[in-house]
Amino acid sequence: MYKCPNPRCSKDIEEIFGCCPWCGRPIDPLMALRKGSPLWWQGHSDALRASAGILWAYRNGELGRIGNQCERGYGARFTKPVYLMLCGMSLEMLFKGILAARTQKIPNTHMLLDLARQVGMVTEASTATYLKMLTHSIRWTGRYPVPNTMEEWLSEGDIKAEIAGSGTFAEQVGRTDAATGWTAFDQVWIELNDMLCREVPDWELRG
Repeated sequence: MYKCPNPRCSKDIEEIFGCCPWCGRPIDPLMALRKGSPLWWQGHSDALRASAGILWAYRNGELGRIGNQCERGYGARFTKPVYLMLCGMSLEMLFKGILAARTQKIPNTHMLLDLARQVGMVTEASTATYLKMLTHSIRWTGRYPVPNTMEEWLSEGDIKAEIAGSGTFAEQVGRTDAATGWTAFDQVWIELNDMLCREVPDWELRG
């Protein structure tokens, strides 16, 4: 049983070839299979996780030759938003992979905190703030210089202030980097990946 890809329909269909019998939308069998497979979500999450690790190493001067080549431009100064976007997208893949493993409807959203609640992830206040920041990175800070609305622009500043806290500028930067660095991200990723693995039989994950 599969879901129609038309968000206005989303009814259960038995065949993934031809058209949806309810709304008439053409069905792409490969897309339907991938969307319903937790392994495709996990595999894409793993690829994004690796990309985020490379960006973090590059940002901190650990890549050598490739880093020197990239230094010819201005990209190295602005990799943090892209790094956070990839971290957020990686977690999004795991959230949706868990829902796929449970054969639940996968929502068309980037709101990580809502997805965390939907899969039953227990989030402390600091983790909730972190997920909000990653959501902003997915929606616009990792892709565009400005968002579509002033509300998003202002809320991004509020989230950064919440993470940084009070103190000198250097202290605020240090706290923000610690709260959004690789170790903080990978702890959340491992927790979610373990949650997904518990939903899927070992033989299926091993292929």
